Amino acid sequence: MLQSNYPGKYLEASLSEGKFLAPLRDARKPQIKALLLSGGGNDLISWKKGNASFSPIFRKGRSTTSPTDYLDAANLKRALQDVTRSLVRISDKLAQANANELPVLLHCYDYIFPKRYGPSPLKGTWINPQLDAIGAPQDAGFRKRISGELQKSWIQAYRRTCGQLGWHFIKTQDLIKNRWHDEIHPKNEGFYDISSAYWQLLHRLGILPSRKVTRLTTPDMNSPVR
Repeated sequence: MLQSNYPGKYLEASLSEGKFLAPLRDARKPQIKALLLSGGGNDLISWKKGNASFSPIFRKGRSTTSPTDYLDAANLKRALQDVTRSLVRISDKLAQANANELPVLLHCYDYIFPKRYGPSPLKGTWINPQLDAIGAPQDAGFRKRISGELQKSWIQAYRRTCGQLGWHFIKTQDLIKNRWHDEIHPKNEGFYDISSAYWQLLHRLGILPSRKVTRLTTPDMNSPVR
């Protein structure tokens, strides 16, 4: 398995580094059967944020009933165009590597529940501080409606892009059920359910685990050292 990501990595960085391309060009590695892409959460949630207190996809509002009052529709559209453009460029790179038939799987997180989960960086917070900065009501349910409206547009954009590129969109919503480690990442048991969604699709695509099993044995401490 090739791992080219680190926490907080942007899609643009993955694209520019191109580490996913080298093994695809290596004839000695026919075991690569699919490409799994990051959901690109940082690309959207921190879009053009820089050192500001909130990304321009958000805006200061006053409503206590309308969550969309706290989203800048025009900037959100631009942000999603930037993110999906990166996905299209990844598709172009795959075609250049003669790997355009490789199944590509993409997700868009479960529905985010913005709140303070604990001290950063052990417990990441991305949206909640931005909602503080734009003056969103402190009501947790209302804040979840704001992130839900954001994510609805995000999911639609990803589904549409996957359809255009012939990729596979993995539905990962309503799986975590409050088993959150922080705003975006689930606890281990939640990760298991997310991975199961991937496994089911890979199975339907005929991409199965290797039948070769390496048996691990406990060393005999009484045997001579060689």
